Amino acid sequence: MHSKNVLLIDDGAHKLELAELTLESHFHLQVEKAQSITQAKSWVLDSHKDYSFILCPYVALEIQKKGTSNDLMTLKKLKLPLLIYQAPELEKDHLTMEPDIKGDPPIKFQRGPFQENELIKLIQKVMPMEQAQNIDSLQTQEDLKKVKGLFLTQFSHTDYDLYLEISPGKTLQVATKENKDMKSVINHYRDKGLDYFLLAPEDYQDFIEHTKELLKNHGPNPDALPREGELIEVSFDELDLAFTVAQDQLKALNINRIHQDFVNRSLEGALSDLKKNKDLFQKLKSLISTKDYVSNHSDLNIYFASYLLTKLNWANEQSLRQMIYACFYHDFEVEDPKLAAIDNLENLPPTANIESYKNHPKRAAKLIEELKGLNHDAYKIVMDHHEKPDGSGFPQGLNAKNIPPMSCVFILSHKLVDFLIQNNFQTQYLATKFQEMESTWNTGNLKRPFACAREILLD
Repeated sequence: MHSKNVLLIDDGAHKLELAELTLESHFHLQVEKAQSITQAKSWVLDSHKDYSFILCPYVALEIQKKGTSNDLMTLKKLKLPLLIYQAPELEKDHLTMEPDIKGDPPIKFQRGPFQENELIKLIQKVMPMEQAQNIDSLQTQEDLKKVKGLFLTQFSHTDYDLYLEISPGKTLQVATKENKDMKSVINHYRDKGLDYFLLAPEDYQDFIEHTKELLKNHGPNPDALPREGELIEVSFDELDLAFTVAQDQLKALNINRIHQDFVNRSLEGALSDLKKNKDLFQKLKSLISTKDYVSNHSDLNIYFASYLLTKLNWANEQSLRQMIYACFYHDFEVEDPKLAAIDNLENLPPTANIESYKNHPKRAAKLIEELKGLNHDAYKIVMDHHEKPDGSGFPQGLNAKNIPPMSCVFILSHKLVDFLIQNNFQTQYLATKFQEMESTWNTGNLKRPFACAREILLD
């Protein structure tokens, strides 16, 4: 049976990863995440996908007294079962707040703090019987739990016994606790296009509890906020490579410490592969050591572009690695680093070689062709990084309808990072910038990345 889609409304709350983990570990469902109720409405009405239900945390809703709520009415009009979790104790005389609302479609609540077993019971109330049977068959594999490899590399604190489903009901152990090889095994199978793994129940429970604690500790705690001007060194001792990132700059991009740690782990894997090409690795070390515009905007694009991928639900180890390659190497063939910030050929100084600058994306893409683990995504991102949604970019003159989605993410990240650099990371100008970009950028393959970036930076 094919996976059904479920729409998880992600308003940025730091515990939503737990809901996604629960959905993918216990149910045969494909999770998609909308950043707001408005976006959820747009996706349901425009995508024509078969969604099983909508899952939303209580904090993402505007709940008013007397049982009225525009958000609830908006979601109810989508004609899909609506499940709301982490709801407080609700007064029984509020009709819309009753835990089991009759009618079509049903709205159901899970009260109290996040509890995995309570969320499972809530979902089972609206699951079709055919999918419920499928759940039972999944859990007969010695009750192994399905987990996305991306979550394991992001949140696990230790190695676990790791299994793969090789056919219905049959599993193969691919990593052991004793060998401490779980993450390398995940990376190996990632290259083969496998995103999901299985854990024994006790390991799964340990992983969930650790994830809860990790997310709790990295929540909105004022003491954990970066100090003004604080620099954090990102060091890879075995690779003899380190660079610093300014926390106030990452804060302007709404990049929290959890995502920084996540990206740094992806960086370590990418850099290990890069080191196998001594020439390109040495070029990268030289770039990082310059501490100029090129190195600064490359570092910031790594964090923001990967955050966009994650929020769009497009992130896996492979896509993140390709984005990292592109962020590091896209400006390598610019003959004068002072020109790297120029994205309009007419703004080049009279002394510049226009034809050479116009073709630097092609030369950079050619340069990285020999990188281990490189695929077409990274090559295209580098080739396309000066393209524009209206077709006025270079070298190919692509527009929003034919720029590939991964390239769209990088181009948008590049645009916004450069805007903040030019404005000394004063975020009060972002709202005006998005208004200026709306008519040109909120279209074609840039539509979803643009909406996502606006949610990240403005909400």
